Amino acid sequence: MENYLTIFELAEKTQLSISALRRAVQLHEIPFHRFMRRVRFKPSEIDAWIAAGGCKGVSAGEAAGTAHEGQELFTGPEPAEGTGKTSGTGGEQP
Repeated sequence: MENYLTIFELAEKTQLSISALRRAVQLHEIPFHRFMRRVRFKPSEIDAWIAAGGCKGVSAGEAAGTAHEGQELFTGPEPAEGTGKTSGTGGEQP
């Protein structure tokens, strides 16, 4: 029987940040299992996920921790200028 990985163990294995992995779980971009309220990852499913190209915008090499310097693994909306908040959130200043 295969032991499941915690998010911390997976972050170490893939060299992805914990916040990036949490976002991938939230968006169902990575295979995961819930045991009660805990999220766990099956190593064989993660290996297949990496081989298939990982998350959107993440190549197999990047998911395996070989991203080139300056390359972003996950991107989102840019913050609105001078506010520190993302545009379109209603938090913009006049």
